[in-house]
Amino acid sequence: MQKIWLLVVFWAMLGSSRASLSYTDVSISKSGYTGLVIAIHPDVTENEHLIKAVKETWTEASKDLYIATGNRAYFKQITILLPKTWDGYGYGNVKGNENYDRADVVVAPSNASYGNTPYTIQYAGCGSMGIRTHYTPTYLLDGGFVDNYGPRGKVVVHEWAHYRWGVFDETSYDDPFYWEDTPQAADYGPSPTTCTRELFISLIVSFRCTKSVTGSIRNNQTGYQECTLRDIDERTNSYPYYCQFYPDRIQPDYVNSSLMAYQYLENIITFCRDEDDIEANVHNIHNVDAPNSQNSLCELGSIWSVIENSTDFQNWNTGDLTSIDQTIPVFDVLIDRNDQRFVLVLDDSGSMDDSCGRVSRSDCLKTAAYQFITVTAPNDSYVGIVGFGTNAFIIASLTQLNTFESRQQLANSITGLYGKSGSTCIGCGIKTAISVLEQYGQPTAGGQLIIITDGGENEQPYVAQVSDEVLRKGITTNTIFIATDENQDLKDLTEESGGLNYFANTQSDLLEIFSQISVEETSNDERFQIHSTSFVINSGSSFNSSVDIDITIGLDTIFTFTWSFNGNPPNVEIESPSGCYYSNYLLDDSYCAGGNDSYTVSAAFRTIQFLIPGLAEAGKWIYYVSGIPEVGPMTSLVTSASSGYMQPILVESGVGNTQVDSGAAALYAKVTQGYNPLLGAAVTATIVGPELVSVIDLYDNGAGLDIRQNDGIYSRYFTEFTGTGRYSVLINVGNGPPTAHSTSEVASRAHYSPGYISEDGNVVVNPNGAISQERSGNSGVQANEFGNFTRIVPSGSFDYSGTVNVNDIIVRDIYPPGKIIDARLRQKDLTDIKKGIVLVFTAPGDDYDSGTASGYELRYSFGNFSNLIRNFNDNIPLNQSDLTSGNLTQPLPPGGMEQFLITNLDLPMDGDGHTIPRTYFGLAIVAYDEAGNYAEPSNVPVLSIFIEPIVFPPSEEQDIWWIILISVLLFVAIVATIVYMWFRRKTANKKSGQRPTSATRTIKNISDVRCPSSNPYQLASEANEGPRARPRGRTHLDGGDDTNVYQNIHIGQMNGYGSEPTVQTQTTYPGYGQDYATGGHRSDVNTQPSDQQNMSARMNIISHSNLENDPDHGSHNGQNMEEKYLSYVDELKARNQA
Repeated sequence: MQKIWLLVVFWAMLGSSRASLSYTDVSISKSGYTGLVIAIHPDVTENEHLIKAVKETWTEASKDLYIATGNRAYFKQITILLPKTWDGYGYGNVKGNENYDRADVVVAPSNASYGNTPYTIQYAGCGSMGIRTHYTPTYLLDGGFVDNYGPRGKVVVHEWAHYRWGVFDETSYDDPFYWEDTPQAADYGPSPTTCTRELFISLIVSFRCTKSVTGSIRNNQTGYQECTLRDIDERTNSYPYYCQFYPDRIQPDYVNSSLMAYQYLENIITFCRDEDDIEANVHNIHNVDAPNSQNSLCELGSIWSVIENSTDFQNWNTGDLTSIDQTIPVFDVLIDRNDQRFVLVLDDSGSMDDSCGRVSRSDCLKTAAYQFITVTAPNDSYVGIVGFGTNAFIIASLTQLNTFESRQQLANSITGLYGKSGSTCIGCGIKTAISVLEQYGQPTAGGQLIIITDGGENEQPYVAQVSDEVLRKGITTNTIFIATDENQDLKDLTEESGGLNYFANTQSDLLEIFSQISVEETSNDERFQIHSTSFVINSGSSFNSSVDIDITIGLDTIFTFTWSFNGNPPNVEIESPSGCYYSNYLLDDSYCAGGNDSYTVSAAFRTIQFLIPGLAEAGKWIYYVSGIPEVGPMTSLVTSASSGYMQPILVESGVGNTQVDSGAAALYAKVTQGYNPLLGAAVTATIVGPELVSVIDLYDNGAGLDIRQNDGIYSRYFTEFTGTGRYSVLINVGNGPPTAHSTSEVASRAHYSPGYISEDGNVVVNPNGAISQERSGNSGVQANEFGNFTRIVPSGSFDYSGTVNVNDIIVRDIYPPGKIIDARLRQKDLTDIKKGIVLVFTAPGDDYDSGTASGYELRYSFGNFSNLIRNFNDNIPLNQSDLTSGNLTQPLPPGGMEQFLITNLDLPMDGDGHTIPRTYFGLAIVAYDEAGNYAEPSNVPVLSIFIEPIVFPPSEEQDIWWIILISVLLFVAIVATIVYMWFRRKTANKKSGQRPTSATRTIKNISDVRCPSSNPYQLASEANEGPRARPRGRTHLDGGDDTNVYQNIHIGQMNGYGSEPTVQTQTTYPGYGQDYATGGHRSDVNTQPSDQQNMSARMNIISHSNLENDPDHGSHNGQNMEEKYLSYVDELKARNQA
């Protein structure tokens, strides 16, 4: 069956701020939880090891829960519900109304969106109970998943906190990092998003603090090097996707929280607490600055603050703490062997003669019951019928519906209802229905009563007098109120038993309700209502409409038409997509195969049904209806079952608080294909109330009532009340425009472990991968992948008793704009605060999420951010003049994405009156309407703003380009130098007109001379490079120039091993005896003894003494000088060789 959840949601605007699901049987007493149901899906292969794994997992979880809650709670009793196909173990039968639909936890096959990851579906806001938690057999049996998520017991506690207490994850898939307000942040980059306020990250040095989880942010693409500022993506001001936080394997002893962040770490055993909590661990204080779901949806409150305010612990006293020696749960393993059993409890009192549209309530009732018996009730189920007026009577005992004939025979017995009895004894009908269930020979537990009544009762026993028996015997009660519902006791019984309340005004309403009320979610007989409409056929008139049958359904498709007047049916033609017909009056050859005998007419119940044999064609079907004579108001209803080839499109829907005395009603629809969220669906809610039919769109945009975008949950507030009384809701789902696949979290689930940092500082990656493969893809499927489709689901009803319109004029606009829940901040440029701060959020409506608001108030603070929520007006306002873009007085329509650029802030100063280099900045938004109604303050995004710019180091790519550039410049410089040297030498040669002399060449080769230590003689640059050493042109040794250069070679004592030769250049001018190198005249040089081998003296003799004593000194021939010089060089070579 398409399951219809009745959510009991008490929003803050509706009088309270907590939510629960009425069908859960879990309760807590003396620290022990009882009534928890873990149900295994029928598609799971029978496996006794799985039962053992469930027991072991929740036994471990019970102990972990006891520790995590400070000895306040553990699992005392758990029911493991096996599918009826698992009948090989001799387990007992169900004791009450346990079934898969009502289970708190399900063990079911994996799916594309979640894989084998445990997850919890959460519809509503902070503190609101979730729908259920999902585990797979693979997760429970495969030990490898411990590497991914840590010990299973702690994972169960993590998911239990989502489901039971309505808290959210403290890590963030969308924002895994954020900037801390620390001086070191500008040097080392962002921190990982987590629970505790301060987080130690050993990036380069231990700078953050040592108060929580230690670890390091590493680059998964470059051998797990540390991520630094050079990795920052300037588009997001954060690390890119390949930077991953790896916690240290060995954590400090004081680290113990939080289970909503790093549940896989050994030290993590409890939850974060607020700073002012007297029981808080000072090293593990809740981090109000982290951009996670817990802060956004729980007004910066810690996990524990939400838990201790839940109904489980809100009245708890520390004196109530008791020591529990044994936390092992008691497990009841049961199989629901019972067949599906229904008893129709039909009102046959005199008030049923009143009208139901154009016919009596009794006629409406009988036609709807006929439809239920002949079409909706599951194959092989058992159905009984009881009527009640002043007294109750059995119309039919339980009858198995396994053939066409058995259905028709039971349906015909309904004609015994005439509406003759004047009084009404609903309690009599309930007691008689219980006796019908007991006649079957099975326990009454699991049986269902479907009560159809106008609500009034005036005969005992009353409903209140029989309610305890119904609940004690495990019977589920569903109630359909016709036209009125003045029976609160009956509504309460229905909710307490886990059933559903419906409200019907017309024949069409009843048919729609009956089409959804009976089939279990796990049944192969699940039928889907794909079309429903009402119209009028007068004499000679006609009507036509179309029906889309999509590729996921088509089996056992039934078209049902009901009429109001006369006994003759209307003429009906049904055209298939391929063009053949089914009809009750055509006589030509256009029939589809079997088309001429595919229908059944019941004049007594004014119904005609067409059964399409086999699998109906996918595509658009068209039907035509005409009548002669007049047949009056008609309804058409089309249902179909799954094709069996792929998972069908499913719709679960619900309404908020069934008693609305102020504020708005909350409406929900969850749309999936199997377990995968269906994205881009067009979802509408039709609300029928006092003199009202209103149609509104529901959204999956992560704004207003919808807490997560693209999770397949569509929601909306309803405020268009026209009067006090009952409002019923009908959900219609079709395909809409495609939407982007979700890469964000679409459910609450345990944090994946990428690996850890070992004691030696190396990364040890999770053997299953650093990134979960089950999270790396897109979540959800597009609605338009299935072509045109339709699903119609009744969502129950609610009572409204608040302010109403008077003569179409609203007495006062009492509805404020919706609360903004997705505000985000980002510094536009971390290197220039003057470029501003970007604020984005989804626009709310004027009345919650309807209409357009009148304006926004923005206020900010540089600390104490919770005060933005508690005392919004006490904070610093932002005016239009403070914004470069965005308009505070012209909000967008609801659902629009607002973007503001804030460029003017009153920045905080230090004690010397200087602007501080960086600070935390928090902001809240309040929308208001024209009547002066103000929304609740938004979530508070917190941003570390860098007033003093961050200096980003060049990226590796930039480094490479710098290296290339420098290399090119060096190469060019070297080439230029070589070219310059070559060009200069060539120019010098051209000026002299001759080649260098032999003396010059000899001097260049003097480096061939070696001392005893094998070190080369080293000449001065002039000697080594010959002509280039001259100050003017090349060297002239023939007297052709006005200067001569002589090399004065001083060689250390030859017996002084290791002494190296030195070269001094002395310049003399021909015709002068003065030595300019020494500043004196060298006319009396003492020649050193030849045995000392003082070559310096010999060279001096040549260069000074000999020349000065030469009579031709003033005009000596340079060639003679050259010959003497070379003779000493040759001698020097010879001695070195010797």
